[in-house]
Amino acid sequence: MIYPGTSVEAPRPLRLTTPAAQYAYAVAFTPLWPRRKRSSHRDGAFRVRLRVNEGRIAVMSIDDSGTVVIDRAVIEPSVEFVQHDVVAAPLAACAAIVISNERADGRPSQVVIDRIDCEDLGRSDEGDELSGSEPSTLRTVPNWHEYYGGRGRSMAERLRSARYAQLTAVKPMRWLEGLTIWIQPNDDLSRAVYISGQYEPATLLLLRRLLRPGATFVDVGANAGLYSLLAARWIGDSGRVHAFEPSAREFERLEQHLQVNDIRHVTAWRYAIGHREGSIDLRVAARPNAGHNTVGNSFAYSGVAMAKIDRVAVTTLDAWAANEKVDRIDVVKMDIEGAEAAALDGAANVLTHFRPAWLTEVSAEALRGCGSTPAAVFERFMAAGYTLHTIDDAGGIARASEPDAIGSGNFLALPTECSLD
Repeated sequence: MIYPGTSVEAPRPLRLTTPAAQYAYAVAFTPLWPRRKRSSHRDGAFRVRLRVNEGRIAVMSIDDSGTVVIDRAVIEPSVEFVQHDVVAAPLAACAAIVISNERADGRPSQVVIDRIDCEDLGRSDEGDELSGSEPSTLRTVPNWHEYYGGRGRSMAERLRSARYAQLTAVKPMRWLEGLTIWIQPNDDLSRAVYISGQYEPATLLLLRRLLRPGATFVDVGANAGLYSLLAARWIGDSGRVHAFEPSAREFERLEQHLQVNDIRHVTAWRYAIGHREGSIDLRVAARPNAGHNTVGNSFAYSGVAMAKIDRVAVTTLDAWAANEKVDRIDVVKMDIEGAEAAALDGAANVLTHFRPAWLTEVSAEALRGCGSTPAAVFERFMAAGYTLHTIDDAGGIARASEPDAIGSGNFLALPTECSLD
């Protein structure tokens, strides 16, 4: 199909001049799939050999409705013909391959298409249990956060992205350290973990260095419990994990993960952590942004919608540790969407008596919603005799000369008397 505003020179190679408008469709190719039913149970990829002479284009695989993009590759100008792969998963879901103009200056793009082939990538991931990605080991992944909303980098990851888009039911997946986790549809965390096989790998690599068998780990803002699950493996049965999660929805996911893995040395606490005991309103984020729940006045990101407001119990780390007669805390991970300064105000004894290492997230936007700033978080640690460290993508540590050198994301606060060995 040739769309209005497109000029075509045929036959081979096919020369196209796209419409001038950005994102305008230029031409669509209809794949001639075998009529056998198995095509709906197999995945494939289109190999498009082309050269962009001028401008910028996208090659997309589109579903029957013409509105859902299964996979998409944006292609820049080149001197030589270049091959680009576009996933179709499953094969039967792809109704067309579309070329569109990606140029933003109101001018058409020019492209020469040499050939389009299809490769069979095997059976779709459609069983009762999802397959894990390979290799299934914790490893460094530069700029891992780009997996939130991204389609993946390699062909294998983009295939998993397309498969995840077809997911309609919660399914288990084997993950790191022999763990089983539940992958949920329309969920940013599940999507990123399913595509990449990882979760915040730089911080988790550091956490593995910090923990020893028999240690006590406190997970403040546990969400679905991925940090708690891995920490439980690393400290062994002689250690203890305490996971705090105030949201009923995420707390249920946390408990399900503990049950399916038969982990008994993790205690789940349905509390928010703050500067005083009592109760507080929790803004619960709508899917797919289920990890953005906050006690602040607003979410950190403008695109996050609110599902509801829950009244939840809140305690302090000091009160909890005293009530439960906790005798050691070795590492704390804290990710509570802007309430970090308030939580530290309620943890004076934990900071001075137990002296744990802290892995903490800071986000200026999230802290602003709670009436705080990153500087307020850094000041509380430094006043308690801690040094601040950045976490690089390789899981290494570098002393920050000034708190201003720490940007948004996770950082390490380490007692001055301690060092990483």
